Amino acid sequence: MWLKTLGLILVIASCSGIGAEAVHRLRERLRLLETLRRMASHMKGEILYANVPLAEALYRTGKRNKGAAGELFIAIATELEQETGESFEAVWRAKAGKFAAGSVLNKKEQEQLLRFGESLGYLDRDMQEKAILFYLEDLEHSIETLRKEEPEKSRLFFGMGILSGLFLAVVLI
Repeated sequence: MWLKTLGLILVIASCSGIGAEAVHRLRERLRLLETLRRMASHMKGEILYANVPLAEALYRTGKRNKGAAGELFIAIATELEQETGESFEAVWRAKAGKFAAGSVLNKKEQEQLLRFGESLGYLDRDMQEKAILFYLEDLEHSIETLRKEEPEKSRLFFGMGILSGLFLAVVLI
């Protein structure tokens, strides 16, 4: 009897853990979007006010920001400085595509990140500024939407985890 009770408790706890993990991923997505916004804003300052080339702006921005997003910018800058002959767009698509696929970003946000790099590399300073501003606008919209949805989605995910655990426990009894 005690094994059956222990099994039911473990089922409920594991389903609750799955719900808590979904909440964690949602919050992590919000943090990543805010980091990307901060990095794009910093890169805008580097290009426009410090008047540095794109590779240097990416490197400085990556150094200022720890984590996977900072490493992405550093990796792209390093690849550009090696002068392998690849275009910025190709380097961005390869590195950012791999980053986006392994991140918590949804499909729309992944596409925005890839489009940002495509429109950034071949333009003059004014157009680079407009590309960065456009990406910042997209990020602001995504962040605002996620902040509005986050409290109710968090309750929903956690509640569904607990309820699914209880449902499975009832089915197993």
